[in-house]
Amino acid sequence: MSAFRILIGVVALVAFGGLLLGDDPKKTGDDPKKPGDTKTETPAKHTIPTGWKALGLTDDQKKKIYAIEDEYSPKIAALEKQIKDLQKDERGKKYDLLTEDQKKRLKEIRETQDSGGKDDKKKDDKKDDKKDDKKP
Repeated sequence: MSAFRILIGVVALVAFGGLLLGDDPKKTGDDPKKPGDTKTETPAKHTIPTGWKALGLTDDQKKKIYAIEDEYSPKIAALEKQIKDLQKDERGKKYDLLTEDQKKRLKEIRETQDSGGKDDKKKDDKKDDKKDDKKP
């Protein structure tokens, strides 16, 4: 009787375990395109706003919604890129205000945070040196 239970358990594990391994790569949220990169940008994935499917939209209305998305997506992506660039410039100017001692201390703080609170600085020395030379 216990061998039968073990066999049923193994069969169930294999059946349900197989379902867990077969995930859909589209669900990861990874988008291969870069926002603002109009040369390699593929058409935006068209979506209907939340709750709008229940409105019984016609195909013509859906096409118009998609056209609006196609019009605004590149503009929004360009503005997002502009915001990121401005934030990068802002961080750089703030970093330039620091003294050399403050920059060294900041580097130590970052290394401590990167290593999970331990003072193990060997892990990210090269990466942090490059980061501190260019920007914060």
